[in-house]
Amino acid sequence: MRQNEAAKASQLFVELLRLSLAPQKGQMLSRAPADCEWHNLFDECKRHSLVGMMYEAVACLPPVQRPPRDVLLPWYALTERIKQQNALLNVEAARVCTQLERDGLPNVLLKGQGVALLYPHPELRMPGDIDLWIAVERSAIMRYVHSKGWHVHTTLLHTEFLMSGVTEVEAHFMPSYRYNPLKHWQMCRLFDSIEDVQLQHKVSLEFGGNTLVSVPTAAFNRVYLLAHIYRHFFGEGIGLRQLIDYYYCLRLGFSAAEAEQTVCWLKKMGMYRFARAMMYVMRTLLQLPDQYLYAMPDARLGKMLLREVMLAGNFGQHDQRYVQLNSSNRLARFWTKTRRNVSFVCYYPGEVLFDVPFRMWHYAWRKLHGYL
Repeated sequence: MRQNEAAKASQLFVELLRLSLAPQKGQMLSRAPADCEWHNLFDECKRHSLVGMMYEAVACLPPVQRPPRDVLLPWYALTERIKQQNALLNVEAARVCTQLERDGLPNVLLKGQGVALLYPHPELRMPGDIDLWIAVERSAIMRYVHSKGWHVHTTLLHTEFLMSGVTEVEAHFMPSYRYNPLKHWQMCRLFDSIEDVQLQHKVSLEFGGNTLVSVPTAAFNRVYLLAHIYRHFFGEGIGLRQLIDYYYCLRLGFSAAEAEQTVCWLKKMGMYRFARAMMYVMRTLLQLPDQYLYAMPDARLGKMLLREVMLAGNFGQHDQRYVQLNSSNRLARFWTKTRRNVSFVCYYPGEVLFDVPFRMWHYAWRKLHGYL
C-alpha cells in the first residue's frame, strides 16, 4: 500500500517537474493532489532546490488544482526571496568579476549566475555562491588572496574565501578534475586549449547593470557541466537542480559536427559512459527531444544515475543512506564515501579504482602545502 502511495507521489512530482520546464497558463496535472500530497511536493522541491522554477508551474495550474494556502503562501514567499537573492547576487558577481580582472586576475564565471542565463526565467533558479575560473597560476591567486587578508580554504580545485568579508567566492585553479591522473591530464589539456575563447565570451548579467562578465560558451558547458556533475556524483551526490542546468544547456542546440566534437572530448576524458547515462535521464525524466541528445542513451547506466539523483537531493544533502558524509569526523567521512563509491564499481570501474588513492594523495598534498 505504501509503495503504491509513494509511486503516485513520485508521478505527481515528475509531472510538475516537466510542466515547470516550459510552463503555460492553463496546464494541468493528471489529477488534483490532496493537501498532504502538496505538502510532500513542496518538501521535495526544497530538497532538490527547485522551489522557484516549480512555483511558476504551480501558478499556471487552474484554481481547482492549486495547493492549499498553507503551502502556496510559503512557496510564494520563498520564490520571492529567491528572486531578490538572484538580483543581489547578479550585481555582486559583476562587481567581483570586474574587481578581480582589474587586479590582473582574468576570470570566467562558472555555473551559478552564468548558467541561470540559460533558463527562461533566470531569476527563479536557486542561487549559490560565486564560482570563478581564474586564468592565472595557482601561486598568483594565493598571493593575491593572502595579500587581501581574506579567509581561505584551499583544495586542489579551488580556494574559497570571503571577499571583503561578505561575498563567498570559489576561485578555481582549474574548472574541474578527475581521480584518474591520465584522464585529469586530458581534461586540463582541453580546458587550457579553449581558455581564451571563454575569457572573450562576455555577457551582461540581468540586474548586473551594463557590466560585461565572461561566461562559458555552450560547447564548453556541454563538457564542463557534465564534468561538474560527474565529480559531485562521486563526491557526495547530486540533485535535480544540476540536471536542470544541463537540460537547458542542451536545449541551446548544436550541429552534428559540434556533437561529434563533444563526444570526442568526453571519450578522451573518460566520461562518455556517464554522458550516455545522462542522455537517458534527459530523455526519460525530462523528456528532452532526441535532437538535443549528442550520444545514445544507456538504460542500465541511466537507471542507476536516476535512482541516485532522486535519493540524494541537492548535492547529496538529503541522502539518508550516507549521513556520515557530513560528519565532522574525517575517518567516518572517508569510510562512508569509500563504501558509497565502491557500490558503483560495476558501472564506472576506472573512476572507483582511483578514488581512494586520489583522496589519500589529495590529503597529503594539502597537508604539505599547509592547506589543512
